[in-house]
Amino acid sequence: MKASVVICSRNRVGSLEETLGSLLAMDVPAGLAWEVVLVDNASTDGTAARMREAAAQAQVPVVVLEEPQPGKAYALNRGIAAARGEYLLFTDDDALIDPAWLRATIEAFEATGADCVGGRVDPVWLGPRPAWLTDRLLNILAMLDLGPEPRELKAGDPEMLYGVNYAFRRDVFERVGSFDTRMCARGCGNEDKDMLDRLRAVGGRVFYDPRIKVRHKVFPERMTKAYFRRWHRLWGRDRAQTVSAGRRRLLGIEGYMLRGFAATLGRLAAAGLRMDAEELFYQELRCRLYLSYISARLGRIATGSAS
Repeated sequence: MKASVVICSRNRVGSLEETLGSLLAMDVPAGLAWEVVLVDNASTDGTAARMREAAAQAQVPVVVLEEPQPGKAYALNRGIAAARGEYLLFTDDDALIDPAWLRATIEAFEATGADCVGGRVDPVWLGPRPAWLTDRLLNILAMLDLGPEPRELKAGDPEMLYGVNYAFRRDVFERVGSFDTRMCARGCGNEDKDMLDRLRAVGGRVFYDPRIKVRHKVFPERMTKAYFRRWHRLWGRDRAQTVSAGRRRLLGIEGYMLRGFAATLGRLAAAGLRMDAEELFYQELRCRLYLSYISARLGRIATGSAS
């Protein structure tokens, strides 16, 4: 088996059907053996049953699994364990797949020798885009465009790939282990960054290639300030579950996070004085992230569970 496409879903069966339809409509090279692995992550909307009906009619193998423990990392690990491909490609139940996606991904692996490749994620707005939702915030929605040329994303690079559009060689998970189930805040992507950091820490190579493309739906409920505030709170909470090796700490809190929080407070105050609403909201979100992280770290210390 050359490739396995792994998709995790929870209570979004209608959107998942569209994702599966776009996958099955891809332009796949003749003779290339591939499969789809769908993981129902504790859904209550009949996802598994509907997907088994779709699988029975598909022209390629479609495996439907059920992971009862809520949390994307649990579902990802369930899918990885069942996947048979040399390459494991990941996307989400709110993505629409480019016809050349599978071909482009395999070509990128073979051209670069990379351990992980991924590419562009373009938005599909399912409602009016608010004026305050600027391009600066699109990364929160897992949108990605790093330009027209392929390039390597090295350790320390501020850019990253997102789970809606990346792929790994199978042996990566043998080398660095599975996704960290402590990072299960749905939709925050901490498991993505953690996996890429662990891979590069052991010498793994990560490449961006713009030919690897998906479109990513933005539902109306994600176009609210409340959603962005919740996202940052959960990101900070999940980030507190681990501490980077070699980092200096004060009361169990990483020094660079404390410095970042102090700088953000300064930028927040300056934006308030200028009455710059766009900057004020952005810095507010950053403050929420840091406060959530600090609160969670102190809570872990208080309970004796800090790493």
